[in-house]
Amino acid sequence: MNSIEKKVALSPNSKLTPQPQHQARKPSVHSPKIEMGHRIEHQFFSRMPDVNSVESDLMKLLNEFSDTRLKKYGTNDIHEKLFKKMDLIRDKQENIAKNHFERDERLSESKIEGEDKKAQSMRDLEELTRQLEELNNSIHELHEFHFD
Repeated sequence: MNSIEKKVALSPNSKLTPQPQHQARKPSVHSPKIEMGHRIEHQFFSRMPDVNSVESDLMKLLNEFSDTRLKKYGTNDIHEKLFKKMDLIRDKQENIAKNHFERDERLSESKIEGEDKKAQSMRDLEELTRQLEELNNSIHELHEFHFD
């Protein structure tokens, strides 16, 4: 029996139930008090019918979720509007990141020095902040999107 098989104890019915191990663990100097006793190990499915049953249950749950979601949120037209808003938000995020790096690169390569460079940096920061506030408002609008 290898070390992995020793750590994982499979019960005859192959359910995911904790099984005690008879190795006591010593408390660490850095850890809170640990009670000496049985260690709990997870078990894995070993029989194919169990795996198939879990897979079937998960597929059924996925289908129920999809059907319920479609009934709850209505038509595809509403979904299209929502997805368009999400695309616009993603585009704004990408543009903000792109503008940030472009401004930083331009400022680094410019011949501006001293107070003028500091002033330009502040203007760039104010513009970036304005764009982030606009993005924030767009995200809040997305959260308020109604599916009526």
